[in-house]
Amino acid sequence: MASTKQIEANRQNALRSTGPKTPEGKRNSARNPIRHGIYARELVLPGESMADLMKLHRRVTRLWKPAGIDERKLVAELVTVEWRRMRLRRYEKRLLHFHAGAASDSAQVRLNRLDRYEKELRGRWYRAAAQLLARKQSPATPKPPAAQAVVELPKAA
Repeated sequence: MASTKQIEANRQNALRSTGPKTPEGKRNSARNPIRHGIYARELVLPGESMADLMKLHRRVTRLWKPAGIDERKLVAELVTVEWRRMRLRRYEKRLLHFHAGAASDSAQVRLNRLDRYEKELRGRWYRAAAQLLARKQSPATPKPPAAQAVVELPKAA
């Protein structure tokens, strides 16, 4: 446990912090914790192509032919998950290349973690696909009947 004196010294040091001041520096600093990018807030990271993401989106949209906002949201989820899975595969390839021939505990821990991420993403993909299939296979919501004109017949005498 830190003493009161240490805590106060930490507070004083924090006041003199020289963190990033410019918007660009703050943006760069915000990316410091990104290793594999699976949980990154931004969908397209530096080194990735927005054009490739849009190409994937068009391909998935053509395949599923979403009708309505809910189906479009599910297609967007499929695209997001697949994009992140592709990123995960690239990271895994780099990790294996870096640790080629050297069986280290650190590499194994990272590979196990990547495996967990892959399973999580695969589960998200299957849930979104199942919801989309269910929507596609369910009968269309019946439309309310058109207003019918009420015709009064003369009463028989």
